[in-house]
Order: sequence, then C-alpha cells, then structure tokens
Amino acid sequence: MLLIKRYDIQSAFALPDEAKTRQEQRPLLLTGDGFKKIIVTKDALAPLYNENGVLVMSIFDLLLDPESLDK
Repeated sequence: MLLIKRYDIQSAFALPDEAKTRQEQRPLLLTGDGFKKIIVTKDALAPLYNENGVLVMSIFDLLLDPESLDK
C-alpha cells in the first residue's frame, strides 16, 4: 500500500522578528486543513515547533535529512 504524505510548506529567507514570523505563518494557518505546517528558512538554528504548531526549520535540515519532515 502506497502511503501519501501531505504538508503545507511556506518558505522565507529569514525570520528576523515576530512580525515577519506572523506574516509568513498566516497563510499556513488560514488553510483550514489538518496537514502539517512547515516554514523553511535559511536561518533557523534547529527545527522547532512554535506556539501555533508550525514547524520552523532550515533549508539545510530539509535538504540533508530525509526524515526532517516527519520529526
């Protein structure tokens, strides 16, 4: 059986402050679906979930770790 996984992904060059973080996660939170929400950025230090349940991770983690989306 083929297992298909779906994600809502937003990309941002950087998230220097809370205002930029809110701006980038707004479209993800408005989707109204139950898929995992991810923001990929250049400057994230380590993958982490924010207070809205959005995973913020670096592009390097995404590209170099095949299991990064499932953590």
